[in-house]
Amino acid sequence: MGEYSKSAIIKYNRQYLRITQEALAENICDVVTLARYESGKLKPSDKNFAQLMHKMGISGETYTIPMQYGSANKEQALKEIMNQLERYAFEDVENALNRLKAEINYSPQYPENRQCIQRIELILAFFRKKEISGEEYIKGLKEALLLTFKEYNETHFPIHRVFSDNEILIINNIATQYGESGHTELAFRLFENLEEYFRQDIVIKDYKPRYLVLLNYSCQLGLSGRYDESMQISKCAIQWLRKYHKSNYLYNFYYNIGWCIKKKIDEQKASQNLLSTAKAYVWMACQLCKIYHENPRNYVIMKNFYEKF
Repeated sequence: MGEYSKSAIIKYNRQYLRITQEALAENICDVVTLARYESGKLKPSDKNFAQLMHKMGISGETYTIPMQYGSANKEQALKEIMNQLERYAFEDVENALNRLKAEINYSPQYPENRQCIQRIELILAFFRKKEISGEEYIKGLKEALLLTFKEYNETHFPIHRVFSDNEILIINNIATQYGESGHTELAFRLFENLEEYFRQDIVIKDYKPRYLVLLNYSCQLGLSGRYDESMQISKCAIQWLRKYHKSNYLYNFYYNIGWCIKKKIDEQKASQNLLSTAKAYVWMACQLCKIYHENPRNYVIMKNFYEKF
């Protein structure tokens, strides 16, 4: 799950609530100290951090533990469900979810739990069981998001707050479905808003949520014929993943670059001389996908595309 610095939590929630540094610091610490907390130059003590959070009406645990697991086993179970969703192993997801639901506390005290479960159930209902339409899927995702993010706005939601992983994943799901249903400009606004949030460096460890956002953003741009923009997002993602040594996620972005170059050649928007470059990118994607065999379905798709060159 995401890990956030205390400085980010203090700063972005204070700004979001429109509280001055003077008002927040009063009776807890001096203003200069609070400014140093927010800049990351000074680490707040546990006591001061708790008092600052309490004064803003926020529990810091909301952001460091988006789900109220109760045990490490439940946290691991949820992570495995997320991995199964990526592999489209919907039967495994459904079985694991039923076990998890029997254990998670559904008290209104824990809206994050209900939100997470609702997201998974909506994915199963739409993709596995075909029980709901795309419009119903988006509506359900919005309702789940509003459990914790009541200020959500589709055109430009506020980013001066700290989002849980699950909130980011839900917005990502909404944006992706908008793209799939032809509402591309709305989808791109949501994706860009998420990227604007990530670029603020609020999150310390954000591999999986940001990876999924960048991947779906790149894919939707490519499918909309915005090939250069798709490649630019993919190149940024590759640079970012290399920085954090996450090689197992690289193959999708190499594939997207190769796919976009090939499409530009087919549509006579790029020179035939670039065909070998496109092929090299797809070949690299295939090799990485073979090494990090997290999704057999993706490897088949990439291999079949490569064999068409």
